[in-house]
This record gives sequence, structure tokens and C-alpha cells, in this order.
Amino acid sequence: MKKNILIIFTLFYCLVGYSQPPKIVKFNDKFKEYDYYAKPSTTSDLTAFFKTRVDTELLSELKPLGKNDYQRRFFLGFKFLEGKIVDVSTNVNNSKLRKMFVDAFKAYDIEKLNIKNISPLNRYEIQLSSWVDGKSILNCSQYVIIKKFPLYEGCELVASYSEMKKCINKKLENHIINNISNTVLEKSNIKGGLKLNPKFLINSDGSLSKIKIKTASRELSEELHRIIALFPKPITPAMCNGNPTGYFYKGYFNLFVNESDEILPKLSTENELALHFKNHLSEKELQNIPFSKKQDEIKLIFSIDKKGKAVEIKTLNYNANKSSYNKLVSIFKKFPIEKLNINSKDILEWYIYTIITKSNNKTIVECSNTAKVEKTSVFKGCKKSKNPTDLRKCNREKVVAHVSEKFDMNLLNNTKLKGKVRLFCSFSIDTDGSVVDVKVKTPSAYLSNEVKKVLKNVPKAIAPAYQNGKAVKISYKIPITFIVK
Repeated sequence: MKKNILIIFTLFYCLVGYSQPPKIVKFNDKFKEYDYYAKPSTTSDLTAFFKTRVDTELLSELKPLGKNDYQRRFFLGFKFLEGKIVDVSTNVNNSKLRKMFVDAFKAYDIEKLNIKNISPLNRYEIQLSSWVDGKSILNCSQYVIIKKFPLYEGCELVASYSEMKKCINKKLENHIINNISNTVLEKSNIKGGLKLNPKFLINSDGSLSKIKIKTASRELSEELHRIIALFPKPITPAMCNGNPTGYFYKGYFNLFVNESDEILPKLSTENELALHFKNHLSEKELQNIPFSKKQDEIKLIFSIDKKGKAVEIKTLNYNANKSSYNKLVSIFKKFPIEKLNINSKDILEWYIYTIITKSNNKTIVECSNTAKVEKTSVFKGCKKSKNPTDLRKCNREKVVAHVSEKFDMNLLNNTKLKGKVRLFCSFSIDTDGSVVDVKVKTPSAYLSNEVKKVLKNVPKAIAPAYQNGKAVKISYKIPITFIVK
């Protein structure tokens, strides 16, 4: 078992940097391949660099992420965009130390890495530490790790590492849709949303192995396993330092099974909603729609009133330029709501549709085939709220009222605080309606414990939050202000 774990978790890595060691085509042990190329060393230039910039004592106290050798190491990854380093991240499991490593690396002289193959299609990584004698020590790579996805037909024009992953996902999604048996779907009796999390190994020769896929139906799981095994080979496999290597794929996407037992993608460029937006948006207007940073889709959210009319329509985005988004809302208002075939019309539910997506710097109209339906939790006294916004407001008021009633005001008088005292509270409502994951930020740790105690005793919600009919945990953030005279 241990051998299998070692092999799987090291498939991601390929290495280059500084003056390169000779290429090795195959290794029986992927850890040996990794260490051969990376040559981590306690005396490397990177080790010496980080020693003066991170808390090595704090590093030694960290618990490993797992038991095998790979899970006991910490890494730092980054990408290149227009010749500059971007998306620096690390798997260090301590926020303070994580920030130290990221900030320090941004100040490192990148020329010292001597990276010859700079491309937005690659992801670069370095090892930071190893597990030695029961603790983590700095043991940084001498050579930079480069990862490159396998290249599939139809993805040749993809311009970045993250977009390549999306392209592979889309290829697999289309492969499943085009090959699945409608008879199996009918027997499985699955309707509506279908979440799939396929996992498999793409070997260095392009063949697949170690396929894992689970659904609520054994017959459907077997059918999906059969289809995935027939997934076409890539044009080129994943690459490790210019050599073919294995890549362990972990996918996640949503499909939709309609009443006719047809399986559809989550998004479509040809459904009625998409055609409606295409008819009302010029190509220039479409391409000029602003996207927020790291945003690759624009979603529309609305509720339905007692008369069956779409209300509270807005876009889920964070861009300051609102004119384009106001136009999208205006276009949606012209669409006949009955064409969306929304079965549940609870006035306290939100209905969410993706309407615009962006890939490879190209903006397209691509709309959801079915709504994502969300309903927040319901506290006692809030069941008769007029709409989802009113419901969330009522919930917040109930929590604030409970805190105001149960909070020991004498504690404020025992502090040196004066005037307005603002507390920032965050918590979650679990699927049983109870308050969990309570966190409080106060100007006095003395007050924090009292607020936490009061919040944890908030009466259970009479109904949890729901997403597509399934009870889910939902988070709240509530500021509370006290006046100290």
C-alpha cells in the first residue's frame, strides 16, 4: 500500500533549473526520480536564503500533512505570466509561516534559479523542507520542479497552465456526454444534478489506469468507468523535465440529467437562455464585459415572488464597473421565466445561473442548463420572511438580539474601552441547525470568550440551509457594536 501511495503522489513533479543533471527517462520509484532531479539539500542556496527569513523553530513544530514521505514535505509553487512570477503558494499548514515563505520568495533573485524553460503552460515548484528525526527542517531544492499537463486534441491553442486543466476537464465531460448509455441512465433513475469526481492515472504512454468513479448507482458507476477507460490518448503525455511521465488526474464537474434521461453539461452555448443573451448582446458588448480578478464566469441570481415573477435580480461579481452588468440584468428581465422550468418556487430561495464565461481571453455566452438553488437557514420567527434578503436580515437580527440579551455588560465596564466597541463575529449554521465554528475579533481578548460563549448558545435554527435540496453548512459574518459610557 505504501508503495502505491508514493507513486501516486509524486507523479506531479518534473524538474529543471540551475545547470541540469542528465535526463532520466524512467524510474521505478517516483521518489527517487524526484530527489534525483531536485537534489534537495540543507546547504542549498535556497535553504540559506530562507534560514534568515522564516521562523525555523516554528517550522520544526509543524505537524506533517500525512504519514508518507511526500506528505511530510512542504513545497512552494509558482507560475509565469508575461515573464513575471505569479500565483506563489505553498502547502505549509501554518498561516504565519506560509506568509513568511511566500513573502520571502517574492524577494528572491529569480535569476539565481536559472530557469531555461519559462512558459505560462508550466507550473514551477521547489521543495522547502523534509521530515528528519521527528521534525520539519529546511531542505530546499537545488533545482526547480516543472510540471506540464498532457496535451489533448482541441487544447493546442490553450495559453496557460490553469486553462489547460479546464480544457482537459471539458474534453472528458464531452466524452462522457457523447458516449454514455441512455438505458443505464434510465435504470439508474437519477434526475437533475449529477456531480462527478473521476480520478485516474494518465500513464507516460497516454494509457489510463487506476480509474475511480463513484455515483449513487452501481450500474452508472460501472458505465462511467467503461467510458473513461475509452478516453482518447493525449497528443503528448505529461512532461517531467522534457521526459514523458505519469499524471494523476482528479476531476470535478457537474452534469444534468433531464426528464428524458439525457445527460447534459452544466453549461451550454445553445440552450434557450444562451440564445436569448446572444440575440441581445453584440460581440463588442460581450468582449467588453469586465471580469474581476481570478473570475472566469458571471452568474445571475434572483428569487421568485408569490406571483411567479423573477425579482431581486442581480449579478454575482465584484467589479466596480456596473453598466455592463446592469445591461445583463435588463436582458434577463425580458426572458420568459417559465422557460427555465423551475419546479420549486419557494419565495425564500435563490436561483443562480451562470450566463457568461471566459476562457483563453475569449468571452462567450454560456448558460446553465439548470438552476443552482440555495436557501439560507431559518431561525425561529423568520419563517414568514418576504424574500431571501429579508430572511437573511431576520436571521442576523435574531442573532444580534440574542447576543445583546445574554452578553454580560458588566465585562465592558471592567475594561478600559470607551465609546463604540465593535466586535466582528463569524460562525456557521450546521446541517442540524446548531451554531458551530465560532470566531470573534474584539479589541480585548477578555471579551472574546464571553461573546463566543453567548454565540454558541444561540438557539438552533428551525431549518438548516439547503443547496439543490440538500442540507448544507452555511457561514455568517456579523458585526456587533456596543456603546461603553
